[in-house]
Amino acid sequence: MMRVCLTISIFVFLLSCRSAATRHELEYGGRAREYLVIPVEQPRSMIFVLHGGGGKAAHMIRLAEGLPEIAKQRHILLVYPQGIDKGWNDGRDTKISTAISENVDDAGFLDSLALKLAADYKIPEDKIFITGISNGGMMSQRLACESRAFRAIASVAANLQESFAPKCKPSAPISTLFILGTEDPLVPYGGGDISLFKKTRGRVLSADATLQFWRSHNQCNADSVKTDIPDAVKDNTSATAETWSCGNARVRLIRVLGGGHTWPGGLQYLPEVVVGRTSRDFSASEEIVRFFLGD
Repeated sequence: MMRVCLTISIFVFLLSCRSAATRHELEYGGRAREYLVIPVEQPRSMIFVLHGGGGKAAHMIRLAEGLPEIAKQRHILLVYPQGIDKGWNDGRDTKISTAISENVDDAGFLDSLALKLAADYKIPEDKIFITGISNGGMMSQRLACESRAFRAIASVAANLQESFAPKCKPSAPISTLFILGTEDPLVPYGGGDISLFKKTRGRVLSADATLQFWRSHNQCNADSVKTDIPDAVKDNTSATAETWSCGNARVRLIRVLGGGHTWPGGLQYLPEVVVGRTSRDFSASEEIVRFFLGD
């Protein structure tokens, strides 16, 4: 108990007391899987937030800036799972992480955890959502393909994995939001090799092909609604939004012109020369919550 309390205290200290995250474990697939929860009074919905490759659950709380404050106001239970050796098995065929090399059943783990927490906190089954950045965004898309629990996803800085696309067979329509930077130096907006420090880490479809995949699956209308997001800050980025109606689902793209491999409105977690620019024109956290809750 002392060790758990110390760990929680360290988390709270690192986050400058901005959010009281508690640490938990779930036994799944022969492993003790870790996750953090930011509790909220009378939760009405739940959002899973997935870190990127090489990241940690605790760091994701800081990176996705503003989300805990929004969740408190909107009665959203936030869950931050931890990947195996800081990575997720998102379905790529390139063995670039322990999770992928060992074919870890991350989809099963996240699904099981979501159903457990929904029962524990009495969350309605249509109010369970998942988002993530980079490897976490790709993992969110895998859940869109395979999950029994999640009703909508938001993928930040992550197109659809090229090798996984033919295997993606969702059983029902699912609303999908993409927030993608046109100058992402790691996951190219136009598709192709995922590259980090001159090493290839699999391939992705282009943003256009990714959106077409989900529009086709959700049987969306051909016409879309396009809007410009106000250019509030002169930071060499701007953003536009495009939304397709799809009967029982929606597909939405926020295109960040000049944006990098980042969470708009969030932490610039690495220098621009490595990950590109973080747009300050809007908050990805706010846009994701609005999308999930149907605002």
